[in-house]
Amino acid sequence: MPHERLFVGPRIDAIRSQAINGVSAAVARFTEGQLRGNSLDDLAQHIVDGIMGLPLELDTGNHSYEHQIVPLAELDVPAPNGAQSAIDVIRLSLHIPYTGTRNVFKTQPSCVLGTPNPEAALTDEEVIITIAAGPEEDGLAAEGRLLLLEQNLQQWVNAVNHDVATLKRELGPHARTLISKRLSVLRQRDNIVAALTIPLRRVDADRAVEIPIRRTTVALKSTTAAAAGQREWSLADPVYQQMIKTITAFTHALERRPTSALRLLPETETQTDEETLRDWLMFILGSNYEAPDGGELFIGGEVENGKGKTDILVRHEGRNAFIGECKFWHGPKKFNEAIEQLLGYTTWRDTKAALILFITNRNATAAIDSAGACLAAHSACKEVLNSPDPNERRDYRFSSPADEQRIISLALLPVVLPKMI
Repeated sequence: MPHERLFVGPRIDAIRSQAINGVSAAVARFTEGQLRGNSLDDLAQHIVDGIMGLPLELDTGNHSYEHQIVPLAELDVPAPNGAQSAIDVIRLSLHIPYTGTRNVFKTQPSCVLGTPNPEAALTDEEVIITIAAGPEEDGLAAEGRLLLLEQNLQQWVNAVNHDVATLKRELGPHARTLISKRLSVLRQRDNIVAALTIPLRRVDADRAVEIPIRRTTVALKSTTAAAAGQREWSLADPVYQQMIKTITAFTHALERRPTSALRLLPETETQTDEETLRDWLMFILGSNYEAPDGGELFIGGEVENGKGKTDILVRHEGRNAFIGECKFWHGPKKFNEAIEQLLGYTTWRDTKAALILFITNRNATAAIDSAGACLAAHSACKEVLNSPDPNERRDYRFSSPADEQRIISLALLPVVLPKMI
């Protein structure tokens, strides 16, 4: 593994103004649901940790050694004195576990240390210091050299941690002040609205959950199956995209109205109440879409399909148009089970699906990223599509479990709701 020189990036004082601007941008990105559903300190800590990273901590008590005989010509660290005529040399590596943010190793301390910058290989879990033993060097001497390098590394870690902590102490109050200002505007708006006795204007069309006078017609388009030369049917992509927008509009309304959203949530964190939210989604879809003849479109919940009962199934003339699954975020393991569950519901003819993910824990951004990583890493995932706003929607192309040649369009729609009470 190639070695690199550590702590040679920008100094803390050089990134200070950039970090302050980053706090302002991060506060502006919070949704109303995130602002109301989390404590002020947690929001500020989330921002500061995201900008500055977590402090480094070397677990020197659990370090371990590794040795290997390598040809001198292939040695990737400086050769020891007297080894010029050797054919093979002994390479010794000290593996030091660490916690913290890997990028902090790139930050340059503000103080001047009297020792050279450490050189090591980095992984997400270990720092690896490597030396080559000289021809006459014994084990104790080689170990002593490695331990001195470890001590030097610790000094640099302490120095950069001090600088990071100092800037964090400055950024934290700044973040809390900006968040408080946004919250005060929300409270002011709530007070104004509560005092008004005249009708309010309706919200803008792009923020409304429409119940239209004339609903969108859902018709399946005909395509020719390449293998059999037969006609196949699938939901037209524009209608699929419109359905996703309709669901997103409803979930945004939940985020903007946390008090109302709380009434749809379970009373304790040990319960789940996906059914209530699912029923509302079915109502919204049924109010927005109709069959080509103007009649009611079949939109069912807990409908048998594939290997189980899917939450939302839109069906026209006996053909599935859309499958949706509602889940609360309970960590990667449960989410991976939800992916398997959704794929298990699909049959050979199902090509349009969505996973609506309700998130009530405080670190919503991390939950969304983790869910996205689970989908991207799935063995059936063929492509991760670019998303203009990954916190609102992420799109994937999956192969059907019934036929790898069949592609399922799958949208991840995260919804950040207030903490359960």
